[in-house]
Amino acid sequence: MHRLRSIRRPFFAFLGAAVLLCGIFAALGFVPFGGRSLLINDLNIQYVEYLKYLHTVVTGQNSLTYAQAAGMGGSFIPIFSYYCSSPLQLLLALLPNEAILLSVSLATLLKLSLSCGTMMFYLEDRFGPRQVHGLFALGYALSGAALAYSQCLMWLDGLVWLPMVLSGIEQILRGKSAKGFTLAVAVSVFSNYYTAIMGLMFACLMVLTRYFSEDQHAVSFWTVLKKGILGMAIGLACNGWLLMPSFLSVINNRLAQPAEALPLFSFARLAGLNNAFPGVPAVTLGQEITFDYAGLLCLILVFSSFFQRLRSNRKKLVDSLTLLFFAASVFFTPLYKLWHFLSMPYGFPTRFSFVIVFWLIAAAADAWDTRGRKSLACGALGVLLLLVVNGTMTLPAKLITAGFIAGITALLSLGFQKVLAVTVAAELTFAGAATFISLDRDNVYDGYASAQTVLDYQNEVRTALASFASEPGYRIENWSARNTKRRSGL
Repeated sequence: MHRLRSIRRPFFAFLGAAVLLCGIFAALGFVPFGGRSLLINDLNIQYVEYLKYLHTVVTGQNSLTYAQAAGMGGSFIPIFSYYCSSPLQLLLALLPNEAILLSVSLATLLKLSLSCGTMMFYLEDRFGPRQVHGLFALGYALSGAALAYSQCLMWLDGLVWLPMVLSGIEQILRGKSAKGFTLAVAVSVFSNYYTAIMGLMFACLMVLTRYFSEDQHAVSFWTVLKKGILGMAIGLACNGWLLMPSFLSVINNRLAQPAEALPLFSFARLAGLNNAFPGVPAVTLGQEITFDYAGLLCLILVFSSFFQRLRSNRKKLVDSLTLLFFAASVFFTPLYKLWHFLSMPYGFPTRFSFVIVFWLIAAAADAWDTRGRKSLACGALGVLLLLVVNGTMTLPAKLITAGFIAGITALLSLGFQKVLAVTVAAELTFAGAATFISLDRDNVYDGYASAQTVLDYQNEVRTALASFASEPGYRIENWSARNTKRRSGL
């Protein structure tokens, strides 16, 4: 009975997020409520092909261990483990390929909604039942990281399972079994090892911050360390069959890439860290920004926590050092690469943004009970100063955001909880809708063609170009062949 009560509120959080997201999709005309598609950028030109092949694997038409389409034939496991291994994706792969648009929309809706439910579970598990946790959980599901990378379906699993991994850590900190942590690690790594390892790095950071910021502990640090390492080892070992070929493939690709000289520091990335406000763009290619928006309520509480008299100086110091560590992770190139498997993330920047969002929400929830009017006013002033120096927002957007900051701070100070809930939900809904509106209407998926069809078409084009005879005074070049020679060094 107690276990049923513990999942009831997270389940309602999941349902609430699902209804809200369906409303946004319906209003904007996305599949299944309209004709607009979520397929842009790599999701449009690359991931669809993998999802198509996954359907043939699930239905028994092709093999997971051998794919003829992989170069001259090879294992599909490295692609599967990075792009397609999500349990939800495996379930949706049962749908026919003609329903690929529906499959992508359902995966996006369900993963974002599940992240709301799992975040609610973590907050209730750590801080106990509080009404405000629903707003924090919704902020996680509609965060900058979740919305900006909604086009990268495989990374959304990192958001779903990170709260469960940290809930497992909470059990260890209380002196309980590490079974929940081990299971969460195993499922998280299976779902997407790339974001799972980022989550495990963050889990280590969270253990350190908890131990240094609190006076009393149920168990010793070494006991937590021993259980944590053992749980990680078992969780990773359960996925050894998946990880070994994937890591070998990654290593081979890295060795084939030429060494690149990179600056030790990046002020552009550091400036891009100031991106914690509504209106996060979904198309992120080429931008050196961090997607750390988690809701203005969260941001105000985090800033106010440094002015709260009831909050210990030790906690304030640890929180300050944690924020400095995140800033260094963005600014210092070697640390930035460490988060990304020792390589630069071209195209999609700061892929560990979701752990920053998680920390901001956890810090805001921790500061909820010790808030006061003066600290809230100081926190709001700090957020407004951050808004003023933001270099990516337009003046109208800044004015609207400033209005939300003033309104949320006033409602917090006056204790109007219901009006606060409506206001924060409206802000998060506005942010989510604005991001999905920013999707390029022209660069969308309008049909599916297999890789073989594309190759056949390219061969026909090459044959047609070769059949033309050069005429005096004119030169006909096969640009495709010339570019191929350049890439191969011929």
